[in-house]
Amino acid sequence: MGAYLDASVLLPILIEEPASQAVDAYILAGAQEFLVSDFAAAEVASALSRLSPLEALDAAARISTFGGRRRVLRPTSLAIARRLHVRLVTLDRRLAAAAREPDVAVEEPTS
Repeated sequence: MGAYLDASVLLPILIEEPASQAVDAYILAGAQEFLVSDFAAAEVASALSRLSPLEALDAAARISTFGGRRRVLRPTSLAIARRLHVRLVTLDRRLAAAAREPDVAVEEPTS
């Protein structure tokens, strides 16, 4: 089963945040395919645009490390997870709660 990573999980991979250690551990432990949508990429780009140019460039380089384990999709997080029958990986508690209502599997990386 694949796992869809939303923007709340991608940012701690790219920049140091309190959740970075838990997210890094989740990513390193995963053997499944990680899915990332254009929508999440746009959200991440928007967040990164508020950083200094050097931090944004470094973060953009780090996202490329997903390589073959990343497939780019277009619809929103919950719709993707539901349609593809994959887990939704998020740090957004409201999104996680909403996802559980229509019976979407949710994982929240924690330390």
